[in-house]
Amino acid sequence: MRVNRSFNSVNAEQLARVLGPWSREGVIYEELAAAIRYVITDGRLHPDTRIPAERVLAQHLGVSRNSVAAAYGLLRTEGYLCSRRGAGSYVSLPARSDPPRGITWAPDHEPAEIDFAMACLPAPEPLFTQAMVETAPELARHTDQPGYDLTGIPPLRQAIADRYTHRGLPTRPEEIMVTNGAQQAWTLLLRLLVTNGDRVLMESPVHPTVHNAIKHASGRPVAVSVGTDGWDVDMIRTTLHRARPVLGYLMPDFHNPTGQVMPAHARRAIAVAAREAGTRLVVEDTVSELGAETPRPLAAHGTSRVITIGSMSKVCWGGLRVGWIRTTPALIDRLSRVRESLDAGNPIVQQYIATRIFESYDDLIDTRRRVLTEQRATLVNALREILPHWSFTEPAGGLVLWADIGGPDSTRLSQAAAARGVRVPAGPRFGVGGTLENYLRIPFVHPPETLVEGVRRLAQAQTDINGSKEARLDLHKATRPLTHSNA
Repeated sequence: MRVNRSFNSVNAEQLARVLGPWSREGVIYEELAAAIRYVITDGRLHPDTRIPAERVLAQHLGVSRNSVAAAYGLLRTEGYLCSRRGAGSYVSLPARSDPPRGITWAPDHEPAEIDFAMACLPAPEPLFTQAMVETAPELARHTDQPGYDLTGIPPLRQAIADRYTHRGLPTRPEEIMVTNGAQQAWTLLLRLLVTNGDRVLMESPVHPTVHNAIKHASGRPVAVSVGTDGWDVDMIRTTLHRARPVLGYLMPDFHNPTGQVMPAHARRAIAVAAREAGTRLVVEDTVSELGAETPRPLAAHGTSRVITIGSMSKVCWGGLRVGWIRTTPALIDRLSRVRESLDAGNPIVQQYIATRIFESYDDLIDTRRRVLTEQRATLVNALREILPHWSFTEPAGGLVLWADIGGPDSTRLSQAAAARGVRVPAGPRFGVGGTLENYLRIPFVHPPETLVEGVRRLAQAQTDINGSKEARLDLHKATRPLTHSNA
């Protein structure tokens, strides 16, 4: 997948902000090249992004044009930049003779002893079983009917609407459409609103299913970075203005995989920028309530052009495929007509179970928060003790932690971890064009003892790959022709 060069660009001020304090005591052009190379490999500059002209960047950074030209030249030699006469310089990635093959998303082999790939909680018991039992009388009234519908049963739509109203986003049941999970909600919106070649804004890193769905809908992804400082509102505004995407996907609450939370001022600014660009925003809030504080929904800062999708799969259980779309009744009517050609609708059994669980939702949320807080603390302490050279920002909620492993070894570490009985996807699974090799996503959905053992095995796996790298270096030294001095 290539990103259209006409609208992915950064100006000198934006690039300087991304680079941060890059200059030290070394050779200037080498330092600058190293800084740009780093923000490319860690996913903050995406492939095919146009960067500033040498003269413009030199003026902004306060260095000579020759230094910038030398840095760009070095990056071109290494394969991190390519240039076209009269068109400027663009980010690229070096060609690889051995494309990385990390662990796939869904298991295609025997289950691993420790599964760090899936960020899913076990079903809440005895609440879940009790909900199934208590729905039996309701279901008996529907057994002479088809047993599914396209928009959702009234009590469930009311329960979901009430939840949004409780969170500061007044919602009516007719503004809710029930789906078979949040992933189907996203797919339906793409099917309705995106035609061949339309641009779709998305974050990077991002969950692979988001990116894959855009490609399958024949959309053109336009990536904006979510870094250690969260979302760069200025760059998002610029991208919206230049690209004019028809649709945008954001996860502002406990972002998967970074764990970032978008500040209220950024929500307002992005909602305004999207409206001005004519872009509908789709906001995922599947884990929004899994933190000490629940952020106010982004749709509360926007207009009817902000669509919210949610699900019970993260809070309750992945096997309960009940999701939803919050949008205008008119758009729900259009979505229903599209859905008729894709599936028969929502199974009524799952909907009544979900409705019953909503009656105890506050208690469920409290329990989940308490357990996840303990497990997150266990993971954080284990990483700091066993892998102290890894760096990360402790998330305030959600289900996952995004760790910088200290070098571009994520794919190899993923493979080595599998040999140690730990299944974990490599960082590039969440990136664009093979970036994010410095990162690994670790969910804290497991019991404390499993998390500690998993981190121990990751440390062993990193030792395995470091040893193999040292062995290759020794072999290289042993086979390298000797050079002789004139002495």
